[in-house]
Amino acid sequence: MDLVNKYSNKYFNTYYQEIFTYFLNEVDNENILIININQFNPLLFFSHYFKRFNIHLYLVFHHHQASLNINEEIKNEECKKYIHNDIYSLNEIVEQYRNMKFNKIILFHIRSIEYLKKELDICMIFKCKVYIYISLSKKFNILYKNLYRGLLKKIDSNEPGYVFDYNKIFDLLNTYQDYEIESINLIKNKHYAVYGNNQNYQIILNPKN
Repeated sequence: MDLVNKYSNKYFNTYYQEIFTYFLNEVDNENILIININQFNPLLFFSHYFKRFNIHLYLVFHHHQASLNINEEIKNEECKKYIHNDIYSLNEIVEQYRNMKFNKIILFHIRSIEYLKKELDICMIFKCKVYIYISLSKKFNILYKNLYRGLLKKIDSNEPGYVFDYNKIFDLLNTYQDYEIESINLIKNKHYAVYGNNQNYQIILNPKN
């Protein structure tokens, strides 16, 4: 199990480094809310960027222990003021940050359609650009892929999220009248021997005026 966790932590560390470069591109004086992230210390890779452009990250970690671990890790860091991780659930986001001006909201590791709906309902309160990072597949592949991910969740503390049907997600997003789809891009397409293709997408939503 320790070996699984070490491999998983390494995988997500590399994954987040890559993904952060997408939504940190051309930013200045921004507040960015990131929901459902696994343990990851952005200061190890982007502290100079946060300091130069005054970027504040508001992190909602997948589990409480990850937040505690990051607090311990960054407690003596010069740039720790750019990391805010004092909330632990979707409900707390609205309670504590209703009056906050977010420039972007980042959604990681979607757990279910209902969970995504709840996240999008929260996003509408803040009326800012939304970046969704999600695994999509053809309908006949989804059951097997999600069974595999479910098994991983039993032996790993990280949250991989689940795989969803392309059409179901697109149909859902098109029902939100306050948002329009700006772009849909395949950002990762990797084949694994047992699992098959893992196709990860970036979907950007813009709030309508």
